[in-house]
Amino acid sequence: MNKKIKEASDLTNKLISDAVKNIQSNNDDYIIDYFAELILSVKAELGIATYTSAKSAIKNEIKISPSFMTSLDSAIVFARRRIYLNLILKPKTAWRLP
Repeated sequence: MNKKIKEASDLTNKLISDAVKNIQSNNDDYIIDYFAELILSVKAELGIATYTSAKSAIKNEIKISPSFMTSLDSAIVFARRRIYLNLILKPKTAWRLP
């Protein structure tokens, strides 16, 4: 189990790091779309066919985040958590996550 956790953590960190390097705008809508696509692409790779609204979930995360966090910070936190959980739970129960 520890190996699975480490692999999921390492892959999550790599995906988020690559995403941050490739981000091209600080516009909130762009950030939301960008990270929603990242989350959905991971779910698609895992064969999780059920579509849930990652965009809405990220928007809500940004709304409730502390004032010192930027939209990008909030989106990163959300995406990191969702990707990691999807990788750990794959694919049996991950479809339940946004």
